[in-house]
Amino acid sequence: MRSRAAMSLRVLIKEPLGNASASTWPSVLSLDFTQYKLSTLELQQWMKDSEAVMVWFAPAAESDVHEFAQLVKWLRERECYAVASWDIQGRGRPTPHLLLVPLGEELIGAAFPTSDMPQLPLPEPRDPLVRRVVIIF
Repeated sequence: MRSRAAMSLRVLIKEPLGNASASTWPSVLSLDFTQYKLSTLELQQWMKDSEAVMVWFAPAAESDVHEFAQLVKWLRERECYAVASWDIQGRGRPTPHLLLVPLGEELIGAAFPTSDMPQLPLPEPRDPLVRRVVIIF
């Protein structure tokens, strides 16, 4: 069964580790969600091996705190990852550039702002759950 819901919230990148190349990011990100089973160690290794730019996200305003917490909680409880795609090379089609992962009450991202996101070393999804969220910077 598929479900689709929408929400929007404003976030900011509070702490990038590396060059986040903000000029390549769209002002609005649409996120697709998929459930996978991946250990924290495997995820950390993938982030290291793929040379991702690590970013930490925070609500952009007090009015976005509740929605931000709800997004993090939803991802954590369902063991979901979110992927944002956009077109940076003029191909005319978006490709994945950002993986969002809940970490406690925080939201971290593995960003690939100037290249496509490498394939995740993951098994097939456990559920065909699809959900979309719009994040506005």
